[in-house]
Amino acid sequence: MTTLNLNELFDVNRCQHSVDAFALFFYFPIGLVLAVLRIFIGCHAFLIACVLSKLSSVRFYVLRVMCMVLGVVVKEEGETNRDRSMKVIVTNHVSTLDHLAVDLVLPCVLPGVWDLPKKLNWALGIRDFGVKQGRDVLIQNVKRYLRDSDLPVVVHPEGATTNGRKGLLKFSTWPFSLDHSVQPIVIQVNRPLGFKIAVSVIGSRWWSDLFCFLFVPFTLFTLRYLPVMTKHTEEDVEEFTKRVQVSMAQELGIVATNFTCADKVEHAKRILNVSPYIPPAHQNAQPRIPSTSAIPNITDLASQVKEVLPHVPLEVIKKDLATTKCIDTTLTRLLEGTVIFTPESVSSHPPKASISTPSTSTACLEDKSTASDSLFSTPSTAAQTFGTTAEERMQSYQDRKAQLIETARRRYKEKHKMV
Repeated sequence: MTTLNLNELFDVNRCQHSVDAFALFFYFPIGLVLAVLRIFIGCHAFLIACVLSKLSSVRFYVLRVMCMVLGVVVKEEGETNRDRSMKVIVTNHVSTLDHLAVDLVLPCVLPGVWDLPKKLNWALGIRDFGVKQGRDVLIQNVKRYLRDSDLPVVVHPEGATTNGRKGLLKFSTWPFSLDHSVQPIVIQVNRPLGFKIAVSVIGSRWWSDLFCFLFVPFTLFTLRYLPVMTKHTEEDVEEFTKRVQVSMAQELGIVATNFTCADKVEHAKRILNVSPYIPPAHQNAQPRIPSTSAIPNITDLASQVKEVLPHVPLEVIKKDLATTKCIDTTLTRLLEGTVIFTPESVSSHPPKASISTPSTSTACLEDKSTASDSLFSTPSTAAQTFGTTAEERMQSYQDRKAQLIETARRRYKEKHKMV
């Protein structure tokens, strides 16, 4: 079996070749005007779709001509395999307009999950069969609809679009659980040379795909009918589903994979949510003290800040760390006066090494008291002015930080001389 990577099933960029990008550069003004004109024509086509019956022959011809003007051209192949009595149509999924292309030649409805007005759903060929309520409800509602309606249901069992060039996603089994034979249709989408813009890319929105349809000169949908397929008595739903998938893949000359639409979602997340690369030079430009994400114990972090700013109450430090999650940010906020606090008195935090003994004289205690006052007096490091540029503010912060570290070093030396 051919090994196929998941990323080969999807396009990431609209233009796959530089030649196409070069041609589009000169075509862009024309394409933009063409897209605007087609938007107005599309509004008229929408009104016609709302007014005329879906089974009306007038609607069939008018809409097909108007869609050709809009740049959507549909071509049918293998019409000898087409069975008009079939109630379930299954197709591969390559673009947001697949069901509309089928609807132009074979009026049908598509099970949808969009909360749209009834008229809009009718014009787009979308019907709510209770998909949000679960698989069982969906199957029951579709079976009931097929009994009472003449319009078939078109289903994209892949559940997500692919580029249609390498493989098919694994089919969902629910369309093959309806106790009906299915009419497989394979869809291929092509655009003229020089306008090979991908009809769908990872992370694209429906409106961006639609704009591309209106922008390029035309898009050709080729619908190829395959023979009707019926579930055999000896096979279960899973086997029937796989047989249809393999048959359609062989017709397209691609692979029937076991990747699901959920795999595409995860693949899209990996592509669209990649963390930006930070060069090593920028990573090492400013050494940072570990943040709370690396050291979850805020008490330990607060102790580190307390060593540099002993006059700041510990509770104030903890409260700010809980907000900033970063020691550097908390130090900056405290130094620049962003956080308002009342400095602690010296008596509330006596040095552990200065415990007096009964033999200590009064004169010695007085000397120690004077030394302690000098030891715990912290020079003012508040910024006199706020820098107008980031470089000035950083330099001011570094200067004040160095001053505080030097003061802490001096206090440490004096403390040990005092004991």
